[in-house]
Amino acid sequence: RGSPPLSLRARGRPPRCQGSDSLAYVDGPLEAAKDSGEVSDEEATSSGSDDDRGPGPADVDGLREMLHRSRNELEVARLNSTMFEEKAQRISESAIALKDRADVAERDVSAAVATVQEIIGKEADAKEAIQKATMALSMAEARLQLAAEALEAKRGSVGPMEVSIEGVEEEALVSAQEEIKDCRAALSRCEEELGRVQDKKMELQKEVDRLTELSEKSQLDASKAEEDVANIMVLAEQAVALEMEAAQRVN
Repeated sequence: RGSPPLSLRARGRPPRCQGSDSLAYVDGPLEAAKDSGEVSDEEATSSGSDDDRGPGPADVDGLREMLHRSRNELEVARLNSTMFEEKAQRISESAIALKDRADVAERDVSAAVATVQEIIGKEADAKEAIQKATMALSMAEARLQLAAEALEAKRGSVGPMEVSIEGVEEEALVSAQEEIKDCRAALSRCEEELGRVQDKKMELQKEVDRLTELSEKSQLDASKAEEDVANIMVLAEQAVALEMEAAQRVN
């Protein structure tokens, strides 16, 4: 009998292979499939071997050279970053020292100004003492003049009473002379004290001027140092960024 229709194969049991039909199927489509599989395996093996080979010697040398250059650039970037970090540290420490110096200079100026104010007070006291000593001397001179005039007026008297009065007038004259001597000595001392105070004030004023100039310079130096710190920190950050880029290229 012939083979059952296709519709039946689809609905019934799978047909059994019969003798030569089975051999023909094996010799035909299976062999073709086998040959086709072998070709595909060979092609796949050939293609896989091409992929597994990877880059050639020239490409490897190029990559090795690129890695070598990248490592060198990384070392340079690290050294540059370290140098900027150290420089930033030095500049920061210098800025702090300059700021401390400026603060000290400002305190010195304040202390010197306070001392000058004290000296000015002493100068005022010395001037007042001179005025008092001058007035005392003037009063003593006036008393001396009066005593001298009184003594001169009494001269020429011959009686015992006149002689006694003349002695009193002479004592008053001598006392006035001693008072003038003391007043002149006191005035001299006051003038000397005023001179010392004024000399001291001049010295302190010069010191104030010097300290003020130093303080202003210190303030300028400290301000410039702060700007230098800001600038070097920007450069240091850029150096770190370059180092990171170099490290990424190496990776």
